[in-house]
Amino acid sequence: MKPKNRPNPTKNNKMISLGNAPSLYLIRLIRSVIFLITYCTLLLVAFPSAADELDVGRQIYENGILPNGKLLMGLGAGEQQLVGKEAACANCHKKSGMGGVEGKTLIPPISADFLFKPEKHALAVTDPSYPMGITMSDHSYSDSGLVKAFTKGINYDGRALISVMPRYQLDDESIKHLVNYLHNLSAIRSIGIDDDGQNFAAVFTPEVDNKTREIVKAEIEAFVVQHNSNLNQNIRHRRVGFDWLRTKDYPWKFHYWDLKGDQSTWMVQLEAYYKQQPVFAFVSGVSFQSADPVQDFCEKYKTPCLFRSVLYPPDTLSFYSVYFSKGIGLDSALLATGLKNGVIKKPSHVLQIMSSDKMGERITADLGKRLLALKIPEDRISLQTKNLNIIREKVETLKSNELLVCWCDQSDIDRLGNVHIPKNSRIYFSGSLMMMKSGLTKFSDPWKTARLIFPYEEPDKRLRQLSSFYSWVTGHGFDAKNEVIQSDTYLSMLILQEALGQMVNNHFKDYLLERTENIFGMSYNYWGMYSRPSLGPLQRYASKSGYISKYKNNRWVPESIRIVEE
Repeated sequence: MKPKNRPNPTKNNKMISLGNAPSLYLIRLIRSVIFLITYCTLLLVAFPSAADELDVGRQIYENGILPNGKLLMGLGAGEQQLVGKEAACANCHKKSGMGGVEGKTLIPPISADFLFKPEKHALAVTDPSYPMGITMSDHSYSDSGLVKAFTKGINYDGRALISVMPRYQLDDESIKHLVNYLHNLSAIRSIGIDDDGQNFAAVFTPEVDNKTREIVKAEIEAFVVQHNSNLNQNIRHRRVGFDWLRTKDYPWKFHYWDLKGDQSTWMVQLEAYYKQQPVFAFVSGVSFQSADPVQDFCEKYKTPCLFRSVLYPPDTLSFYSVYFSKGIGLDSALLATGLKNGVIKKPSHVLQIMSSDKMGERITADLGKRLLALKIPEDRISLQTKNLNIIREKVETLKSNELLVCWCDQSDIDRLGNVHIPKNSRIYFSGSLMMMKSGLTKFSDPWKTARLIFPYEEPDKRLRQLSSFYSWVTGHGFDAKNEVIQSDTYLSMLILQEALGQMVNNHFKDYLLERTENIFGMSYNYWGMYSRPSLGPLQRYASKSGYISKYKNNRWVPESIRIVEE
C-alpha cells in the first residue's frame, strides 16, 4: 500500500493560521520558553548571583547581620560583648575599608589592596594630624590567615592584634561571605574618575536666579584652573595635603547640571546627566527650595554630595550627602531652643508670616510643632495679596509680649509697604533665608529694628574664619556680593582639594566622605561662616548653633548667648 501524501507546510503557507488555531510549532516554542524560564528561576534560587553573594558579606561587614539573620557577636577590649551593629567591621575600618583613627589608636585599612595585594604598595593617610600617620601595605593575608584574625586575633605573622580588634564568633558560611566581601572591598576605583581626570558636578535647581548661578560657576572655574595648574610639575608652586604621595595627578573637570521644571522630573534629569557623564561627586551647587530629589539621587547612586548651599533641608538624612547647614531648619530649631532655655523670653503668642509657597508651609509647620511642645500658641498667615491688609493690621497692633516670626526675604516683606512697627515689638527673621537668598546686609525701613535668627559666627571670629576666603576672592577679582553662598562655594572646593589629597591613590566614593568628615576637626580655616561646626562620623549637618543678632555699628552682632540646637 502506498503511503498517503502528507501536506507540506513549505508549499502551502496558508495552512497554518495564527488567527484561527495555534500552531503545533508555536505550542512547542511556548513550552520551551516556559521550561527555560522555570529552569533559570530555580538556578537563581539555588545559586545566588555574585551581587547577592557580596550583599550577604556587606551585611556582615556594615551591619553585623549574619547570613542566617542572626546578629554578629564578638569580644572587644576588656572582654566587652559586642552584638550586631556595634560589632560590625565598618564601625572602625569604615565603609570604604580604608581605616581611620579611634581615639589615639590607628585603625589600619582592610580593603582588597591592603589585605591581598602587597605588590601594589598601597598607601593610606590614616591620621593626617600626625606626620607619620601613613599606612603602606607590605604583607598579604591568606584566606585562612584572615580566619585567624577574625576568630583568634592573630595577625599575618603570628602576633596578637590590638585589643580593640574584636574576636568574632563566626560559622563557616559567614566566614566565606565575609572573606569574599573583603576580596572585593574598594578593589577598583569608583566611577567618575578616568585617565583623563576627575569629574564632578554642581547642581542648580530651577528657582535659583542666573546671577547666583554665574557667581558660583565663576568661583568654581577659577578654583579648578588654579588647582589644575598646580598639577604641572614644571610650574607647581605648592603641594596640597598629602598629594605628593600620589603616583598620578588627575585634573579636575566640573560639569554644571541645571535642573528644570517640576521636582517630580528631577530624578530623570539627573539620571540622564549621569548617564552622559558619570561623576565622582556633587560639589557645591545651590537650591532655594527643597532639594530632596538631589539627595535621593546621590543615595541611589552612592555618590557623595558635598556642601550644596541648601535653604530647605531634605526630609531625611542620607549617608552620601553632607551640608554646612540645614538652613531655615536650623533657624527654627535655634528659635525653639532659645525659647525653651529662656535665652529668648517666652511670648504669650507667636504669629508666623510665610512666603506663599509649599516651603513656607513646611517651615511654619516645623516651628509650629516645636511651639506646640513648648505650649506656646501660634497662628500662621501667608504673604498672599489677599492677606496683605490683614498682615499690616496684625503687625501694627503687635504687643510686646507677642512674637512675630517672618519666613520671607526683604522683597517679600516690602510688599507690605510703609508699615508702622510698634515700639518694643519683637520681630524675628530667618537669617539663613535673608542672607543666603538675597545676600542681606541690613534691613530697610521700617524693619531696621528687627532681629535675625543668626546661624553664623559672631563678627570678629567670622572674619578670622573667612580670612583665606577674602584673600582668595580679592586675588581673583571677585566681589563678595553674597557672603554665605560665595564662602560656601570656596570652602567646598578647599575641602574637596584637601580630602582628595588625603586619599592619595585610593579613589573610592565612600572614602571621600570619610576624609571629608575628618577635615572639620583640623582647623578653623574650614569653618567659614559657621559657629563651631563639626562633622563627626555619620553627622550630615556641620553647623548646629547660632545667635539672636541685631544690626549695630554697620554689622550684625549677637544679642544673645550662643544657642546650640536641641
